[in-house]
Amino acid sequence: MTSHKRVVLTAFGTLGDLYPAMVIALELQNRGHHVVIATTEGYRSKVEEIGIRFHALRPEIPPSMGAEWTSLLLDPFIDDQGLMDLFCSSQRQTYDDLIKAVQGADLLVSINCTVVVAPLVAQKTKMRWISCVVDPFYIAEDFLGITPFAWVNRAFVELMTFLVSFIASVLLIHKHISHLRAELGLPQVKRHTFFSDLFSPELVLALYSPVIAKRRSDYPANTQITGFTFDRELPNQELSPTLAEFLDSGSPPIVFTLGSSAVYAADAEKFYTQSVLAAQKLGYRAVLLVGDNTQNLPSNPLPKGIIAVNYAPHSEIFPRAALIVHQSGMGTTAQALLAGIPMLLVPYEYEQPDTAARLVRLGVGRMLKPKQYHADRVTIELNKLLTQPQYKVKALEVRNRIQSEKGVQTACDAIEKHLSLDCSTVEGATR
Repeated sequence: MTSHKRVVLTAFGTLGDLYPAMVIALELQNRGHHVVIATTEGYRSKVEEIGIRFHALRPEIPPSMGAEWTSLLLDPFIDDQGLMDLFCSSQRQTYDDLIKAVQGADLLVSINCTVVVAPLVAQKTKMRWISCVVDPFYIAEDFLGITPFAWVNRAFVELMTFLVSFIASVLLIHKHISHLRAELGLPQVKRHTFFSDLFSPELVLALYSPVIAKRRSDYPANTQITGFTFDRELPNQELSPTLAEFLDSGSPPIVFTLGSSAVYAADAEKFYTQSVLAAQKLGYRAVLLVGDNTQNLPSNPLPKGIIAVNYAPHSEIFPRAALIVHQSGMGTTAQALLAGIPMLLVPYEYEQPDTAARLVRLGVGRMLKPKQYHADRVTIELNKLLTQPQYKVKALEVRNRIQSEKGVQTACDAIEKHLSLDCSTVEGATR
């Protein structure tokens, strides 16, 4: 039995990054550990609401820049120099804040690669560090199905990794982190291996289901796939009275959502406008989850049978849907798979095209690129999902496979096992 420890979880980004930290923190706290979540100030109320201690990380994003900041995380080719400068120049502040957060802690757990100073904190303090990923794309840039030849696929990944290292945003963040490493007296990391340094040499927890991606030979040797970390224990997982009444008043609707990041995409309004037209063409009721971006609301009044709401817990609304149309974020994907509902994937940037391709290969959905998202084409794709029974059969099969997964418990078991290791064993792994 592991004695009670002090654990700091850190995340930076959208709700898709925060929720795994919250559910793991809750489970660890229920097991008697002292837990802190270190993230941006805007998430303080969400963290404190579940009874977890909060530690703020700079930069503090002004509410007026919320949409722009999320677009920075969404688009690796963004040319907004002001936003990039804010993110990169603030890394010293983030480092200083995280150093304070881990004072007296036994373990640092970073969620995804967005807290780029996490390895620096771990190396400088010589404390134990576990990194987590929620998407298989980031752990190996796993471009499956390019060719049937494994060596060609590996060569392609290596080429893509090399080319990505020349993207302006990557060059800029690597420059700032290199300067920070020099100030701290830490060894430098080459630009083309910069991202691999964001994974802990001690333990990497892959917080997704083996249904999505099985462990590959090129994963770090210390990687453990835990299963999805569903947010069943988080508060406010209830439908609003208005939405509940709408769902009760008729047949299952098609649910259209862009998650917590793509709602800020430049063409998000088009997504929702074309979705309304497609639902009308099919004669289906629809729910639009538009986020807090009021520009996503169609300019014309919504027709009867279609409702728009800012937010609804996916765990509650997805099981009541006829189909789900979404951006292929892993949090949304996990809940859609758990609901056993076929889906139309509209992936944007980063890992989303990779996740969408996996779901198509799995047989649970179809895919359209955002530029293809027009009502006529959407109607055709949705009609196939509604009338071809193999999609529903496969969705139910996958649901049955992942229902038994205990991702949160498995992740926390791995964390506790790591905490119980002899310190000399861990130090040897970090050399």
